[in-house]
Amino acid sequence: MLFAFLMHSTRHLLIFTRFPVPGEAKTRLIPALGAEGAAELQRQMTEHTVAQARKTDAMIEIRYTGGSVAQMRDWLGDNLDYVDQGVGDLGDRMARAFEEHFEAGAERVIIVGCDCPSNPWKNIQTAFQALDPKRSESAFCTPKKKRPEGVWQHSGCVIGPATDGGYYLIGFCRAGSATPPPRTSKPFPVEMFENIEWGSENVLKQTLAAAPFAPLLLSELDDVDLPDDIPPRISVIIPTLNEAGHIFQCLEKVNEAFGVEVIIVDGGSTDGTKQIAQSFSQLINCERGRAAQQNMGAAAAAGEIFLFLHADTELPDNWDFVIRATLGFGRSPRLVVRLPPILNHDPANLRWNPHPFGSCLGRQKAAFL
Repeated sequence: MLFAFLMHSTRHLLIFTRFPVPGEAKTRLIPALGAEGAAELQRQMTEHTVAQARKTDAMIEIRYTGGSVAQMRDWLGDNLDYVDQGVGDLGDRMARAFEEHFEAGAERVIIVGCDCPSNPWKNIQTAFQALDPKRSESAFCTPKKKRPEGVWQHSGCVIGPATDGGYYLIGFCRAGSATPPPRTSKPFPVEMFENIEWGSENVLKQTLAAAPFAPLLLSELDDVDLPDDIPPRISVIIPTLNEAGHIFQCLEKVNEAFGVEVIIVDGGSTDGTKQIAQSFSQLINCERGRAAQQNMGAAAAAGEIFLFLHADTELPDNWDFVIRATLGFGRSPRLVVRLPPILNHDPANLRWNPHPFGSCLGRQKAAFL
């Protein structure tokens, strides 16, 4: 299976995850979400990570723990490769995964976790570019220590640091990968996975201290390990009236996001808009009128953040985390965010704030109940 995996790509993306068994998945979130809720969040984050991975040009392998191959295939599909993570601590399991792929002839291998839903596919592509052996080493990393001859002649490692002191991504380019086999160079620094306090705030610091050079560091992102880390849910409310010409493109981009519910409030379309919307989202029928439609959508929404969106809008990549970051990650009272033009609402008691997608409109939560 691994040989076939390697025959089709020089980029190998390994996704570390756990089968979402209640009581065993995301255990630190059980006090807040319950066993079923924590397992459901694990399921959603894994599916989101796999969806992002599929946008890259890498071959994907799922390294799982818990469950069986049959259960993993039933869950994520039979067009992926599945390998049990095996025994040992996290460092042992990651080192073994890298070793197996490099021994089989891989050139660039990246491991990502599923606890970082804000890690977009373009960030993964950037990581693979950093490991390209054809690029100059000086463009990506600065040597920290004197290295043995023939080892680490290219940008050898890339890491995505997490705000909790760990990392959400780590990858290596096989040492000496520009030379033909057989290769005798050490394929990757296994010492970066030894004597690490896994699960602590010291993981990244200890990993960097063990590295034989300074790896390229990607953007720092949030892991979801504790209740306060859970991204607030976004309710996307789209008022529609005969939008069949563009609603599909709009909904496709909206549904790429993590932790989002989509509510279409239709004012009497006759062109097929409702049929398209039903396959993507909750559909509510309403009397025609933008204000009435938006109010009805707000009344039905369950999210902590509201996004009122025109049906002819195509949002940018990672739009959900841009909005969350702009709004302080949901720590404010319930907010309404929309793209221009401005809402036709009475401006009394409203607060307008600048927002990268248009205007941000804030109200107390009770105003929507």
